[in-house]
Amino acid sequence: MEQESPPGYVMLLSSADMMADESCREDAARIAALPAALRDELRKYLQQLLAGVERSDRACIWLDKSTMRCRHHEHRPSICRDFEIGTDKCQSWRQEFGIDQ
Repeated sequence: MEQESPPGYVMLLSSADMMADESCREDAARIAALPAALRDELRKYLQQLLAGVERSDRACIWLDKSTMRCRHHEHRPSICRDFEIGTDKCQSWRQEFGIDQ
């Protein structure tokens, strides 16, 4: 199964229709408020993904593998806010996407 990096943000950046979708309003506002460097990082990742240079089935580009924590926690998307760290839902999701590997 594929995971975007960070989950949802890349998909939103790739679609103006999704950015305008009511259900995506919170994440669209978070993307708009991101520091320019982080938006540029996401756009670069999206360009590489579309060019086939980057894979979407790996851990999030914001994940610090040494600490297993988000490097930009305050800017994380809704999906990452919905799961409290260490809960059964969180662990199941991390296993499904191979984040602990």
